[in-house]
Order: sequence, then C-alpha cells, then structure tokens
Amino acid sequence: MDGSQLEIMNASIKTTFEWMLRLLPGILFTVFISITLFAYLGALSVSSYFNTILPRFKPLYLWKASELWLIPFGISLLFVLTGSLWLKTIGENILYFMVHLYAFFGICYVDFHFRKVNIPVPARVIIYLIVLVIIVIIIPALAVLGVIDSRFDFRKVSQFSSKDIN
Repeated sequence: MDGSQLEIMNASIKTTFEWMLRLLPGILFTVFISITLFAYLGALSVSSYFNTILPRFKPLYLWKASELWLIPFGISLLFVLTGSLWLKTIGENILYFMVHLYAFFGICYVDFHFRKVNIPVPARVIIYLIVLVIIVIIIPALAVLGVIDSRFDFRKVSQFSSKDIN
C-alpha cells in the first residue's frame, strides 16, 4: 500500500471506531434485550421437560407493537434531527434500538402471512437465511413494515381471542 491508501484506510478505521463507540449503548441494550427474549423463549420450550410452569406469551406471529412505542421513536428522531451533539447521540442510540425493535415486529408480521399462506417450515427457514444475507437492506424495510403495522394493524391481531391463539 502506498501512503495515500494507508491514510484513507486509517481515516476509515478511525471513523468506524468513533461510530461504534458512539452507538455502543444502543448496541449493548439491543443485544441484552435480544438475549433475554431468546433465553426466555428457549426456557419456555424446555419448561415442560423440567415440570416448571412459566407464563406464556402469545405466539410470535401475533405480536404487534403498541402505538405507544411511536412516542420514543418520534422523540429519538426529533433528537437526531434537531439536537445538540449529546441529544443527537442519545437519539441515535434510542433510534438504533427502535429500528431493531420494529424490524422484529416486521418479522412477526411476515411470519403471520407465511402461516396464513401455509408455507412449510423448511421453506421459511431458507427464506430467513436469505434474509440474513441481505440484512442491511431488509432490517430498515422490516422496521418500516413494523411501524406501519403498529399504526394500522393490518393483521387485526387485537381481534384474536385466546382460543384462536392456541
């Protein structure tokens, strides 16, 4: 590498490191919540083996974000767009978490329709693996889908009774 390429690489590494440190609280909080959720879902799947009783959630394909989640989402957007450096950093961290939260609800929306069309589980797994490959494009798209579904409730999840769920 010549001097100019090395300088460009060093600037790129510095920028990446600064952004990583800047978003680290949002990244760590998102990872913590994800690990907690998946650990609980794993505990639910093995609880009958250990004769334990854990409170059950609705199936994931029926999960929908409440409209109240739009408030921190809007506040974080306001902080990012109009805030000082500290407010902008706080807004970016909240926004990082909210985008991933809404992307999760977008996956729940997609899974609802996969079940409605009766797509078999192996095909769903293949589709989700393809999604992992193009995750940079899919996460924002799923987040937008989750926001839209939280506002308009296209699935009419609130109309399902407890007997429809089981």
